Amino acid sequence: MKRLRELLMFFPDITFGVYNGDTKKEEAEARAQYIDLHSRETCEELRTPLNNEYISRDKMNETPPHILCTNYAMLEHMMLRPDNDRIFTNSNFKFVVLDEAHIYTGATGMETALLLRRLKARIGGDVRPQFILTSATLGKKGESERSIINFAENLCGEKFTVESIIFGQREKPIFADNDNLLPIEFFEEISASESTEYTQIFSKYGLSYDNGQDVYANLYECCINSRYYRLLRENPLPPTDIAHFANLLGVSQKQAVSFVHACSIASKNGKSLIDARYHFFIRALEGLYTPLYGNKHIFLERRDKTVCGDIEIAVLERAVCTNCGEFGIVGKIDKVDRINKLLPCSQYDKEIQFFHIEKADISEFEEMDDEEIDITGDIDAEKDKPKQKKYKQYYLCPICGAISEKDDGKPRCGHNEIVLLSEYTESDGKCLSCQMGKYRRFYIGIEAATGVLATALYEELPSKMIPETSPDGITLEFEGGKQFLSFSDSRSDAAYFAAYLDKSYKEFLRRRGLIEAIKENREDMLDEPFTLDEFADSIAKVFKKHQSFKNDLTQPLSGRELKQTSYRNAWMAILTELVYSRRRTSLVSLGQIIFEYIGNTSTIVKAMSNKYKIDEEPCKNLLDYLAMSFANFGALEIDDDILDADDRKYIFYTAKQKFVVLQKTKTTERQYMSWMARNREGKADSYYPNIRATIVSRIIKSDIKKANEFLKDYFEKWLISNQNPYRLKRGSGDMYFMPTQNYRVRILGDQTAHWYKCEKCGKVSPHNIDGLCVENGCQGKLQPFDSSKEIVNNHYLNLYNKPEFTSLLIREHTAQLSREEGLQYQTDFEKNHIHALSCSTTFEMGVDVGELETVFLRNVPPTAANYAQRAGRAGRSKDSAAYSLTYAKLSSHDFTFFNEPQKIIVGQIKPPVFRVDNEKIVLRHINAVILSYFFKEHPEFFDNNHTEAFLDNGGYEVLESLIANPTQELLEILEKSIPYADSYQWQKKLIDADDGILDDGILYNAVKEYRETVDEINKLIEKFATDKAFDKADSYTKMLNRYRSKQMIDFLVRNNILPKYGFPIDTVELEIARDSKQKHELQLQRDLKMAISEYAPGEKVIADNKMYTSRYIKKSFFHNKMGFYTSYVSKCTNPECAAWNYSLVNPRDKDELIECVSCHRPIAKGSWDEAIEPRGGFIAESKSEEVPMSRPEKIYHSQDAYIGDGKNIDERQFLVNGKTIALRSSENDSIMVTSNTDFYVCGHCGFTYGFHDVIRDESGKKDKDVAKSISKQATYITVKKSHYNSYGYICDNKILYARKLNHVYKTDVVVLDFGEYNCDADTMYSTMYAILLAMSDVLGIDSNDIGGCLNGLLNKRNGGLAFSIVLFDTVAGGAGHVRRLLDANVFASVINAACGRMDSCKCDTSCYNCLRNYSNQRFHEQLDRHKAFDFLSPYKGHTTEVIAPQENGNKKLRLLNKGLNVKTETYRFIISELGLALQEEKKLETFFLDEQIEKPDYNECEFQVDGVEGYADLVWIDKKIMIFCVDNENSFNLANQTNYKCLLLTPDIDIKVLKKLFA
Repeated sequence: MKRLRELLMFFPDITFGVYNGDTKKEEAEARAQYIDLHSRETCEELRTPLNNEYISRDKMNETPPHILCTNYAMLEHMMLRPDNDRIFTNSNFKFVVLDEAHIYTGATGMETALLLRRLKARIGGDVRPQFILTSATLGKKGESERSIINFAENLCGEKFTVESIIFGQREKPIFADNDNLLPIEFFEEISASESTEYTQIFSKYGLSYDNGQDVYANLYECCINSRYYRLLRENPLPPTDIAHFANLLGVSQKQAVSFVHACSIASKNGKSLIDARYHFFIRALEGLYTPLYGNKHIFLERRDKTVCGDIEIAVLERAVCTNCGEFGIVGKIDKVDRINKLLPCSQYDKEIQFFHIEKADISEFEEMDDEEIDITGDIDAEKDKPKQKKYKQYYLCPICGAISEKDDGKPRCGHNEIVLLSEYTESDGKCLSCQMGKYRRFYIGIEAATGVLATALYEELPSKMIPETSPDGITLEFEGGKQFLSFSDSRSDAAYFAAYLDKSYKEFLRRRGLIEAIKENREDMLDEPFTLDEFADSIAKVFKKHQSFKNDLTQPLSGRELKQTSYRNAWMAILTELVYSRRRTSLVSLGQIIFEYIGNTSTIVKAMSNKYKIDEEPCKNLLDYLAMSFANFGALEIDDDILDADDRKYIFYTAKQKFVVLQKTKTTERQYMSWMARNREGKADSYYPNIRATIVSRIIKSDIKKANEFLKDYFEKWLISNQNPYRLKRGSGDMYFMPTQNYRVRILGDQTAHWYKCEKCGKVSPHNIDGLCVENGCQGKLQPFDSSKEIVNNHYLNLYNKPEFTSLLIREHTAQLSREEGLQYQTDFEKNHIHALSCSTTFEMGVDVGELETVFLRNVPPTAANYAQRAGRAGRSKDSAAYSLTYAKLSSHDFTFFNEPQKIIVGQIKPPVFRVDNEKIVLRHINAVILSYFFKEHPEFFDNNHTEAFLDNGGYEVLESLIANPTQELLEILEKSIPYADSYQWQKKLIDADDGILDDGILYNAVKEYRETVDEINKLIEKFATDKAFDKADSYTKMLNRYRSKQMIDFLVRNNILPKYGFPIDTVELEIARDSKQKHELQLQRDLKMAISEYAPGEKVIADNKMYTSRYIKKSFFHNKMGFYTSYVSKCTNPECAAWNYSLVNPRDKDELIECVSCHRPIAKGSWDEAIEPRGGFIAESKSEEVPMSRPEKIYHSQDAYIGDGKNIDERQFLVNGKTIALRSSENDSIMVTSNTDFYVCGHCGFTYGFHDVIRDESGKKDKDVAKSISKQATYITVKKSHYNSYGYICDNKILYARKLNHVYKTDVVVLDFGEYNCDADTMYSTMYAILLAMSDVLGIDSNDIGGCLNGLLNKRNGGLAFSIVLFDTVAGGAGHVRRLLDANVFASVINAACGRMDSCKCDTSCYNCLRNYSNQRFHEQLDRHKAFDFLSPYKGHTTEVIAPQENGNKKLRLLNKGLNVKTETYRFIISELGLALQEEKKLETFFLDEQIEKPDYNECEFQVDGVEGYADLVWIDKKIMIFCVDNENSFNLANQTNYKCLLLTPDIDIKVLKKLFA
């Protein structure tokens, strides 16, 4: 729009306007919004609306502009609403332009194509509009013309020709007869020089220089006539690696890059010589894998086995302790060939086990008292009573990986080698060696890995001076140019990365400032160590000088703000180093600085040395080590004027002051550190040892009791003594903390500063007490460590020593931002005011950010089209070649394209293929035409989008009359909009007006369901009023009001009457309180299916560098009242089923029990739970938080469940090779998304506790009574502490009721039941995806438009699970895709294609050629093409439909020999004659007895049809029913041509088919 405005300001006769969801209705409101949005425009004329620019809905409705910019969703709204009619009838639009045309694929393409046909029918004027489609990725010249034409004609409904296609093409260069023989060194010098030096370089190499042209045009002439350029153009290359390209030119790789750079900047007459683009891919580590037997190898890619000699050896994944560096093993125990084995696991595995490799038995193992800073963020939680944690020991065979618990003896694998392993069973990977760190896999999380890459990328980008003219006309220059775009696949990923990179880079800056301060004050610091106050002053000076932490490159901080910000960050730098000095990446561990407690004078050293009989030097070292405990725990005095609560939480993981107490008891809170080892309860001389007591006991050679005496003496006689000028400060009671001025810092080069490195764990420390490591559980020998000699080219030190002191300014750019804020960040980026934007897909299409050279992709995009769009944002600078850096994260999808990058760089991007004759979608658009016409003629029934006039006051009946007797005008509009509309029988399928029965039409059914529900609720109101149960009557009255207060579009869309894609009625918002500093509101919106988990109360949501916690379920407005949309759900208690069920009305109030949708058994009334459908959305807590460096884990999940309440249920059975497949399908069926846990909801204000929330009492402690109730899944809880409502007022209600969250949506479903009982989940997932991918290929369906899941059913035979496959349309409302499987020929084609795809692939298990795709990454490890092929191949072949029992023909059947009369026999005998499996015999006998079916007349009754003979296994002559065994299919087919009801008895008998047979 910006370019359009800049252009049209010079053409005042052409009017234009944007009509979308942000467009205000009234002119005054729209003008205020406009001025606020464009206030930063450099062109003064563009800060207010142009005279030819329409900005309000009122203005555009009154006078349609010449150019109307909108989107398809808003266009759908506008075409339905009667008040927008004039925009179309009064217009004379001549062109319809669709930008980024390639996005119109699959169902979106179908829907848009039909919308455009309707648009053409509505536009006034006598000239048909011309369609213009634009796309940068829609095909290739010479290959795609026919496909492009087909796509354009499909989409627009107009004729196109090859001449209609305009391809971009590069002019072929005209080479001189003789190439210049410029040496490659010329291009090297050009590449390394500024443009002002080019004339000198030309002169050096004897080249003429045309002063009439600029330097780039002169360079153009040199490059185009060089032999290197001719080689390049005469040997066109696909994307190739730089080594191959250099080899082609006959130069080095560095020289090849110099040549490309010179050609990239060379330009003449506005044309560049080449558009070079570098694509750089880097991949994640899969982990570290080693065998434990034979030759030691390290593998960085996952593998299960290796070969040592002639023996196959198991390879295991290794993990490392974050604290002590101890190597462990990570994996999962699973059965392989009836033997438990330790196997590698994927990143998606939930059950991961960490094992410590034991050098000896640890039966005497004793757990250390935990005192490390808690990095989980729950430091404020009350600590439970300490106890000795349980652990297990295992024997592992290092040859084959067999494993068994130690108590069960050695693994029975036949090998003699064993390794002893130990595992904590009550801790997530805690190290058994040091008991302080946790095992971590050798996989760096995506945030850390991409953070390092983004930092390195940013620092390598060249800077340049950027001129900027202020509004008053003054031009100044500032340093900029270091810019890139970062792309993530989801908005949440992009939002978190912006915050993460911002914080991590500031940490680098702080350390740089610290290193720079040391450099600037080195001599002074060597003469006398700085106190921390002095050190902070020197660091702050560095930050002030460089304005290091400003938020805009062009705006310097004010004096006061600069001082405050500099001191704050200086202290954050010091405290981070002080508190985390033991980390391997700290400046202490890197041998650069040492922190030292000033108070350990000779007085206390001599006193302690004499009393405990140790030498003074180790005693001094011991006391120095102990005094650092206060800093390592974080019990420090910090000036509140310098650091705020968020800063404290960032450093210490809690905003509360932390303290040290002499000795903890079981009731001491967690933010207190116990100086001494604390007693075990009831045991005077038994202790929970801590690291201090352990080290002291080692040094003074005593037990823990004596060590405690040492610690107590030092604490009481010195650390808190008034004689000590550097004593601890006292808080309330006997709680203490250390003033920061009691520490000083020494630097590398200080003669008294020494570092030591442990030979065992490798940690570097300044503490050498007795020559042994002070890390818990280590005791390795210490050796002197000189960082100046031993640390060479360290990544972190290199970063810290770089002379960059300006923040990396990065902003989120996603759909979560308001339009105003998104535009502001985009403008800031264009103007070089910020360095980077962290984007989701918002920047894939149609966004111009000026001259950008670099793009960073944090994962491999889903398709080549996505890659082209993202990478294509770079390459618009004339100063350099484009550069795209892509990180391949730990996923099969990413690794596939890392190994074959050409497939994603130049992958085939085909023009979209779709059909516009999908009956279901066409009918919805026909309905839209009819309803649009109806509301235009009768606007009183639209009633400002309310349904009351339509549903309750006669509107439907008026519409029904119009549909039954359409006007000529309506028929003409229909014919213009949807040619051949009559062939779709729209009247019958909308209201069944042809025969007057009115029971099949979708609109009729929706209205009927609405009215029946109203009647049912009214009956309940009457019933409870009669029974004087007025509370219940009132409750149902409220429910009725809610139900009747539907919005018109909502009602029509939810019932699949209108095209749903254009009406996002299922989108809900997480509302947040606007921060006083926040100018624009965020737009935290999600489809309700995702919002149920992503915005569930308790979830953390990150947006615009803040973290918000969802806390309230927002009520919806009904008839001037607020309330929840409620329903009832139940998980079937039948262990054979466990299916989810749904009811709008409380089943407990019904007289009859509701049957389970799956097993049809009655569900007990007490099994139903109330659920809330959060259509009103959610509300966040009033206070936002800083985004932590560790990404919050996703707590809540949801699950899809088929609840089977769709209409027109269709059942089919197919027979293939003697095997039967049952298909159950329905249109307009329901899928329910349900939360995986209960939520406890305040019915007054919507305040909600999630299952994982810590609920506290009035004192702030964890409410154990409530926690116990929640663990028992109580129906309600009574909390002790009051809560606030979303308006900030105290809510008096303290009773919160358990509720599920759910959402029901409509689509098409097909359930495939193969009757297989011995198949595992991996096989069925593989089979499901084989079928889905084959459907996409065979039926031409976009793979994103269909999905699937498994339904499990308990198998009585073996107690395991049997699985059916549920396939559904992902298109809103269903598109009829999956229902095409109901055709036996289609089904056979799909199965044959699936088998062919599986069989033709050559991979080991699965790959992107057979089963894998982007959307099923979660299952990649489970997918196996062999399992899918083995399962499906028996179903490959001729497929016959087993006709459902009905009268199928008119041929005459004549009975011959009636066979055995079984009328008087028992059912057991009769059924035994059929030769069925025992299980099926029991099922059939139970059915006949339960349903009281009359016994058959004969067994093996012979008959004749048209002279051909057959026999029926069972026959009921009077009922004209015949049953045939599966091996008697020919007789079944023969009898099926007659008026007998026939059933082929398949191996897995379907009771519902039997019921239909005897109905």
